[in-house]
Amino acid sequence: VAGGDGQAHVFKDYVLQASTPLRDLENDYCLSVGWRPGTKQLSYSSRLGCVNTVDTETSQTISELQGHDHEVWVTTWVDDNLLATGSDDGYLKLWDPRCSWEMAAPVRKRRFDAGATSVAVHPTSPDTLIIGSYDEQVHVLSSSKPLRDIETYGPFGGGIWRTKPSPTHPSSLLVAAMQGGAYIIDLTTGETTRHFTQHQSMVYGCEWVHRTLGAPVAVTCSFYDKKVYFWQ
Repeated sequence: VAGGDGQAHVFKDYVLQASTPLRDLENDYCLSVGWRPGTKQLSYSSRLGCVNTVDTETSQTISELQGHDHEVWVTTWVDDNLLATGSDDGYLKLWDPRCSWEMAAPVRKRRFDAGATSVAVHPTSPDTLIIGSYDEQVHVLSSSKPLRDIETYGPFGGGIWRTKPSPTHPSSLLVAAMQGGAYIIDLTTGETTRHFTQHQSMVYGCEWVHRTLGAPVAVTCSFYDKKVYFWQ
């Protein structure tokens, strides 16, 4: 859990197991967390641009990076050797711990016209990243090549705060587009298959709920009106 108290908290069965504080608790707070696959390592980012990685079993700090100039909105491990971070400074940066930790430099980076706010891995193409930005567009690009767009979808009428591919319907992408509402788009055609407009405030969160029978259900939540909706 990324906490406003300046710490990343680790829970197991709803019981607090560990907390990893930032250096400047008085002026900083945690914005995003991401588990490194196959390990007990947790990366977390901060308002002041830091990207830290810790071992949650030993509490040992593995790396401390001044990764960005502004808030780091998202921290996502693409695989066990590639960490993606996106920031209000407009940069998407990819870090390889085999060299980036020591060099304190990303292996690849891309600057968008506005802040990079979300990173998701394509469910059927592990080298393909789905990036959300305050530029109101969804950018699809390859992590293994220069970070140019393969496809771009939108604009969606608001900043793209989160995207969630469906694990069971890989062509369906759920999008939380802040003032623009919530969308389901088809990644193969780029078409909008559903635009959900019941929220009366900025849509920040989105997730899929999967059922044994039937199509998955979209769950979205909004800020000022404090609403959660389940819809298809």
